[in-house]
Amino acid sequence: MNYKFLILSAVFLFSCSGKNRKENRTEQEKDNTGKIASTSSTSKPAKAGNKALILKLSGTISDSKSPSPFAMKNTVLSSLFRDIRKAVNKEDPALLVVKLEDYSASLSTVWELRNFIKKLTSEKKIKAWIYLDHMDGRNFLLSSAGEHIAMSPAGNFSFAGMSMQSLFLADFLASFGLKADFLQVGKFKGAAENLTRNSMSPELRQSLEQLVSSIYTSLISEKCRIGKKCVDSEVSKLVDAAPLTAEKTFKAGLIDAVSTWEDYEEKFLAGYKIKVIKKEKKKQPGLMELLNPGSAKNTVNKPHVAFIVAEGEISWGSKKASDFLDTENSVTSSTLVKTVEKLRKDKNVKAVVLRINSPGGSALASDIIWSALDKLNNEKPLIISMGNMAASGGYYIASAGRYIYATPFTLTGSIGVVGGKIVMGGAAEKLKVKIENVSKGKNSSLNSPWSAFSPSERESVGATMRDVYELFKKRILKRRKINNLEEIAQGRIWSGSDAKKAGLVDEFGSLYDAVEKARNLGGLKADDPAVSYPRPKPWFEAFTEMFDPDASIPSYFMGELPTPSIRRLHKYRKLFGTGEKVFALTILLDWNF
Repeated sequence: MNYKFLILSAVFLFSCSGKNRKENRTEQEKDNTGKIASTSSTSKPAKAGNKALILKLSGTISDSKSPSPFAMKNTVLSSLFRDIRKAVNKEDPALLVVKLEDYSASLSTVWELRNFIKKLTSEKKIKAWIYLDHMDGRNFLLSSAGEHIAMSPAGNFSFAGMSMQSLFLADFLASFGLKADFLQVGKFKGAAENLTRNSMSPELRQSLEQLVSSIYTSLISEKCRIGKKCVDSEVSKLVDAAPLTAEKTFKAGLIDAVSTWEDYEEKFLAGYKIKVIKKEKKKQPGLMELLNPGSAKNTVNKPHVAFIVAEGEISWGSKKASDFLDTENSVTSSTLVKTVEKLRKDKNVKAVVLRINSPGGSALASDIIWSALDKLNNEKPLIISMGNMAASGGYYIASAGRYIYATPFTLTGSIGVVGGKIVMGGAAEKLKVKIENVSKGKNSSLNSPWSAFSPSERESVGATMRDVYELFKKRILKRRKINNLEEIAQGRIWSGSDAKKAGLVDEFGSLYDAVEKARNLGGLKADDPAVSYPRPKPWFEAFTEMFDPDASIPSYFMGELPTPSIRRLHKYRKLFGTGEKVFALTILLDWNF
């Protein structure tokens, strides 16, 4: 029987707020067209010859790229960092304008991008301006990277606070003759409650109320901490008054100007030589490379930091090439361990950064991965960068790291175990299907989907889960000095902000910060490269693998997790069809700002 570590299933519907800029703003005036324009020094026409780089954010920004040709194309965060820095270094601009379009990203990703922009513009001594069509939660946070913020006249300030809704399906399943028979270790470990109950348990509600409150507080304080001063309480009043029109948002001091993009270019960017930052295109293989499949450059023969991504549910085994149509990211133990072992043995790899964005999964797979990471960390520095989520099994593998970075908005913790099965005997009975059982052994029907656990089976499963829970805590304590771990554990979900206070993470920082830390601990120079692994295979080998049902995919992530809550049911169905009889249900969090 396999057990999985899981984070709670819930649908988060969040909207987010901004900062008061009145104290730091010069007088504003309306021009003769009625549009509000700023007389601030940051908006004065540029001197002739000055360059302005424009970064247009659109599409999904995530940690990894799906190998499926049918998945929606996305922007990889590490590549976005690289493209921005490369453009700034090449063009040497006086101004970076970030135009916020129809992009999608988690709060953690937005926080990392905001910090990267602030750090880069500070290093290069260039100005950063923000233009947005509207100010939702993501834009509210990201806009704090700018010295000057302008909004479309038809836009609004839409951050009205945070709320969370979760679907409970016990009666729904019962109407089909299905029953979720699950056990949990940790009183806050509510990962299966969506299937076993019709309402939240008091423990789950307590955990989630603390989580929502912490994230809300962090969002307001992060906005006010960076850039121009504001008071948290004043911003909270604006949140309670939302939505606000663009003009009211301007009067409240959250933005510096109201303007269409066309007028913005004409008035604010006059005198600048404009250059748009574009995504770097990969070079297509040349003729000689096509004729010689083994000639692809997939090794790095100089000291460097290795960068790997673990995104999605953690499962035991390896991905098959025949699964390439699957658009969901996943972390498979065999494939990831193979990469980790290769990095451990590579003398040119001086340090490793592991980026984690995972809600957990198989307990067995998590421990196998942890063991490989622990062995690597004994020989060279392993730095952990937590993305949007590193919970339960995700935190299990993170605990092998020498140093852990998170954002205030990372969802982590959920140190507990859940296991069980969906019992379909009632459904069979409804369909007039008769099931006969012939068995030998007291607990021989343990994994049967047709019957609930017997008292003996329930005791056996519970005892094993408690042992797994103790192993989980033991793994954490090997590298982290936490005196009150049992109090912190019990399945409770923590925001990155609270996790830092509890000692589960070391520092707030982005992926970029983690790479810098790895260079430092690995004895590398600032310009030594960070290289993504696993390395791409020669095109011919990768192509032929697609037709080999026994070959493993050269990547351990497969597309994006679905976000709408109703599609979570498809995720449950897929888990139930894997052949495993005991499940830990991955809860997908939907963040709508």
